[in-house]
Amino acid sequence: MASIRKRNGLWQAQVRSRKLGSTSKSFHKRTDAIACARVQEAAMQTGEWKPKEKRYSTTDDLIQKYLRKVTTHKKGAETETRRLKRHYSQADDLRARFKGPEWGVFCHLGTP
Repeated sequence: MASIRKRNGLWQAQVRSRKLGSTSKSFHKRTDAIACARVQEAAMQTGEWKPKEKRYSTTDDLIQKYLRKVTTHKKGAETETRRLKRHYSQADDLRARFKGPEWGVFCHLGTP
Protein backbone atom coordinates (compact mmCIF):
# COMPACT_ATOMS: atom_id res chain seq x y z
CA MET A 1 0.00 0.00 0.00
CA ALA A 2 1.42 3.38 -1.00
CA SER A 3 1.01 6.72 0.71
CA ILE A 4 2.00 10.13 -0.61
CA ARG A 5 2.57 13.06 1.74
CA LYS A 6 4.24 16.44 1.76
CA ARG A 7 7.20 16.49 4.09
CA ASN A 8 9.73 19.31 4.53
CA GLY A 9 8.70 20.89 1.25
CA LEU A 10 9.10 17.64 -0.71
CA TRP A 11 6.64 14.94 -1.70
CA GLN A 12 7.39 11.61 -0.09
CA ALA A 13 6.24 8.30 -1.56
CA GLN A 14 6.13 5.50 0.98
CA VAL A 15 5.29 1.92 0.03
CA ARG A 16 4.79 -0.74 2.70
CA SER A 17 4.22 -4.46 2.69
CA ARG A 18 3.79 -6.67 5.74
CA LYS A 19 5.73 -9.49 4.13
CA LEU A 20 8.45 -7.55 2.31
CA GLY A 21 9.07 -4.42 4.35
CA SER A 22 8.92 -0.79 3.29
CA THR A 23 10.64 1.83 1.20
CA SER A 24 10.32 5.58 0.82
CA LYS A 25 11.72 8.26 -1.42
CA SER A 26 11.25 12.03 -1.68
CA PHE A 27 10.58 14.10 -4.82
CA HIS A 28 10.07 17.73 -5.74
CA LYS A 29 6.93 16.95 -7.76
CA ARG A 30 3.87 15.08 -6.54
CA THR A 31 3.46 13.33 -9.90
CA ASP A 32 6.98 11.90 -9.62
CA ALA A 33 6.18 10.54 -6.15
CA ILE A 34 2.98 8.90 -7.42
CA ALA A 35 4.82 7.33 -10.37
CA CYS A 36 7.56 5.98 -8.12
CA ALA A 37 4.99 4.51 -5.71
CA ARG A 38 3.25 2.71 -8.57
CA VAL A 39 6.52 1.24 -9.82
CA GLN A 40 7.50 0.08 -6.32
CA GLU A 41 4.08 -1.48 -5.68
CA ALA A 42 4.23 -3.33 -9.00
CA ALA A 43 7.73 -4.61 -8.21
CA MET A 44 6.53 -5.84 -4.80
CA GLN A 45 3.56 -7.63 -6.32
CA THR A 46 5.60 -9.34 -9.04
CA GLY A 47 8.39 -10.36 -6.68
CA GLU A 48 11.07 -8.23 -8.33
CA TRP A 49 11.44 -5.86 -5.37
CA LYS A 50 14.39 -6.31 -3.04
CA PRO A 51 14.71 -4.43 0.24
CA LYS A 52 17.53 -1.95 0.77
CA GLU A 53 20.57 -3.37 2.44
CA LYS A 54 20.62 -2.54 6.12
CA ARG A 55 23.47 -0.34 7.23
CA TYR A 56 24.21 -2.33 10.35
CA SER A 57 22.19 -5.21 11.67
CA THR A 58 24.10 -5.62 14.93
CA THR A 59 26.78 -3.92 16.98
CA ASP A 60 29.12 -6.71 15.96
CA ASP A 61 28.64 -5.78 12.28
CA LEU A 62 29.38 -2.15 13.10
CA ILE A 63 32.61 -3.07 14.88
CA GLN A 64 33.72 -5.34 12.03
CA LYS A 65 33.03 -2.61 9.45
CA TYR A 66 34.92 -0.07 11.58
CA LEU A 67 37.89 -2.43 11.80
CA ARG A 68 37.94 -2.87 8.01
CA LYS A 69 37.35 0.71 6.91
CA VAL A 70 38.71 3.00 9.64
CA THR A 71 41.23 1.20 11.82
CA THR A 72 43.36 0.00 8.90
CA HIS A 73 44.23 3.63 8.03
CA LYS A 74 45.35 4.61 11.52
CA LYS A 75 48.88 4.83 12.81
CA GLY A 76 48.06 2.63 15.81
CA ALA A 77 46.02 0.11 13.83
CA GLU A 78 47.53 -2.97 15.50
CA THR A 79 46.84 -1.71 19.02
CA GLU A 80 43.30 -0.62 18.21
CA THR A 81 42.54 -3.91 16.46
CA ARG A 82 43.69 -5.89 19.50
CA ARG A 83 41.68 -3.68 21.84
CA LEU A 84 38.48 -3.92 19.79
CA LYS A 85 38.79 -7.68 19.35
CA ARG A 86 39.31 -8.07 23.12
CA HIS A 87 36.14 -6.06 23.84
CA TYR A 88 34.35 -8.05 21.17
CA SER A 89 35.29 -11.38 22.78
CA GLN A 90 34.35 -10.12 26.26
CA ALA A 91 30.91 -9.19 24.94
CA ASP A 92 30.54 -12.75 23.58
CA ASP A 93 31.41 -14.13 27.02
CA LEU A 94 28.76 -11.91 28.65
CA ARG A 95 26.14 -12.93 26.09
CA ALA A 96 26.92 -16.59 26.79
CA ARG A 97 26.53 -16.08 30.57
CA PHE A 98 23.29 -14.10 30.38
CA LYS A 99 20.74 -15.81 28.19
CA GLY A 100 17.05 -15.04 28.01
CA PRO A 101 15.45 -12.43 30.27
CA GLU A 102 18.62 -11.96 32.33
CA TRP A 103 20.39 -10.40 29.31
CA GLY A 104 17.78 -7.64 29.11
CA VAL A 105 18.19 -6.87 32.81
CA PHE A 106 21.97 -6.87 32.43
CA CYS A 107 21.85 -4.42 29.51
CA HIS A 108 19.79 -1.92 31.52
CA LEU A 109 21.63 -2.17 34.82
CA GLY A 110 25.25 -2.46 33.71
CA THR A 111 27.84 -5.10 34.38
CA PRO A 112 27.48 -7.33 37.47
